[in-house]
Amino acid sequence: MKNKVVISLIAILTLIACKAPSLTVRYSKEISLKNIDFGQKEVFFIPMTHIGEDSYYSDISKQIDSMKSQGFKVYYESIANPIDLDSTSNDLSFRKLRKINGWNIFNRYNSKTGVFQNGVQLKNEKGLKLQRNKELGIDEFDRKVDIPNYKLISLFEHKYGEIELSKCDYRTNLNSSEYKCKKIQKELTKKFSNEFILNLRNENLINEIETSNDKKILVLYGAGHFKGLKELIEK
Repeated sequence: MKNKVVISLIAILTLIACKAPSLTVRYSKEISLKNIDFGQKEVFFIPMTHIGEDSYYSDISKQIDSMKSQGFKVYYESIANPIDLDSTSNDLSFRKLRKINGWNIFNRYNSKTGVFQNGVQLKNEKGLKLQRNKELGIDEFDRKVDIPNYKLISLFEHKYGEIELSKCDYRTNLNSSEYKCKKIQKELTKKFSNEFILNLRNENLINEIETSNDKKILVLYGAGHFKGLKELIEK
């Protein structure tokens, strides 16, 4: 299973949980570089839009290259499971993630038509592309600072109870363009999004920055994380 596909799509597809035939996505055309006060450390944040125009990602790539030349290390997000996690646990964790969100997490996007695999179309938008870290210049010298999916699921279940998969969940291939199985309660879906996808990962990111020996850090995380990060830092 190619976990990297999930990472490009997860922030986008939360918008598609309503299963509407079309939707409008808000995406940035210009990059924004925000300074975060971390005392002795220089920390900057680029609020990422995970789908956008080629020129947007080209500008981000140039910004990354410039800051790396100044000694900055990139901290980026990815809830992909570690490659040494056994295939059964990996598969189970993403089936449970699909159960929580209620949509196909591997829903591929056609940039030429502006249509996702499940038929959802972006209104009046074609030619957009998904964020690809390799194209941005992120490499093995940068740091993935995040919580893998299997841990997020485990922590969620510890607090709210086990996510029970049905026969439908097991029979429906993770790569299927449709997902018609019963999802969990909407309230629990919202709790997972707010408490784990946003808050817990924000707390983890702040802790990693505070305890790191890196003095110059460039954070690439989804734009939806920035407000929560600022609030946690300013407490």
